[in-house]
Amino acid sequence: MTGFGTVVTGTLLDGSFRVDDEVEILPERIAGRIRGLQSHKKRETIASPGSRTAMNIASVDVAEAKRGDVIAATGMFKPTQRIDAKLEILPDAPTGMRHNDHVKVFVHTSESIGRIRLLQKQELLPGESGWVQIEFEREMVLDIGDRFIIRRMSPAQTIGGGSVVDAHPGSRYKLKDPGIIERLEIKTAPTADNQILTFVFEHPFSTKDDIFKILTADTVKSDDEIDLLVRQGKLVNLKTTQREGECYISREDWQKQTGKMLDLITQYHKQYPLRNGMPRDDLARKLRITISELGFCVTKWVDDHLIKENSDTISSTTFEIKYSTNQTRRLALFSSVIDKDPYNPPGVKETREILSDELYQSLLEQGTLIQLSAEVLVRKVEYDQMLTFVRSECTRGVLLTLSQFRDHFSTNRRISQAFLEHLDRTGI
Repeated sequence: MTGFGTVVTGTLLDGSFRVDDEVEILPERIAGRIRGLQSHKKRETIASPGSRTAMNIASVDVAEAKRGDVIAATGMFKPTQRIDAKLEILPDAPTGMRHNDHVKVFVHTSESIGRIRLLQKQELLPGESGWVQIEFEREMVLDIGDRFIIRRMSPAQTIGGGSVVDAHPGSRYKLKDPGIIERLEIKTAPTADNQILTFVFEHPFSTKDDIFKILTADTVKSDDEIDLLVRQGKLVNLKTTQREGECYISREDWQKQTGKMLDLITQYHKQYPLRNGMPRDDLARKLRITISELGFCVTKWVDDHLIKENSDTISSTTFEIKYSTNQTRRLALFSSVIDKDPYNPPGVKETREILSDELYQSLLEQGTLIQLSAEVLVRKVEYDQMLTFVRSECTRGVLLTLSQFRDHFSTNRRISQAFLEHLDRTGI
């Protein structure tokens, strides 16, 4: 409008707007500010839900606002190209809906081509309803509870509609996945236990405090609902130390994480048969959880006798390092070399040649060998004897010199210096 700039009209669905509020036009995410408001040609300072509203927006060109766009408070909504929904096919619809059919989807005053992914069977017939995922050709602005209509592309026939259950599902679902159907059913029944289950589905490793924050005011905020869901097997209670407390994960997610963990550990043992187990960091990364969350899982997996927990690695309870005939021969040769002069073992390079790199690394991980420097190593048994001697001397108030240490063990200066510098680095 001349003298005013861009003015848009629409129906205010939820919340309220005031003059000077910062807003954004979605899905394009164009920022603007409200200069003025009218409802039925009457100037207003605040627009209320349900009213037809005219909004004069500063800093927005008229070409940037299109039919079907949504204006919202900045950051309130996130556009989406995928939703979970309950779809109903009209009883008198000319045709049903098949898996992966393309249709026109109408929401409010916007429309987009969408692909319908049925989640329970390959086809919905007229008069039937079912759970679906809809993937849009372009970004749409939707919220839980929004209604929509679907029409055939050609000929243009209205065949049904439905309501949004989740406007931002994380990923595609598999057809006939009972766990997914259970989640969707739970989301549509607003009881206390369903609120809790829905929240934990979407926020695994939640604490009780996290859960209580989302319960509505009329819900009894006690431990009873959560404890009942645990007893029913719908939630899994994970605990670590007293300091870290406890958290919760859905039964479905727990089963998936456990199955994936067992597969990863099994694959790791096959790939690295001479290593103690899979590093914790690697396991957490491949499970897509944090180290802290892995700590909760590991405690229960150990309690359930599924894994063994080492210092920095995780292994199967049945896993044992088994050496081949050739590796056993190499170990015997190496032991005979050291036994001849225990405190003057061969260096790292020579040891690797005797054992092989793979076997050498395995002995380091098991703690059988301890590498003191880039060139010097000792066996654990000699290491412990050296350490006992140093502690004994120093606790008596004796100033222990490098030469005294060397002479006591009849070793050389290179090994003595590497050992004592190792103790210095490790704070002993």
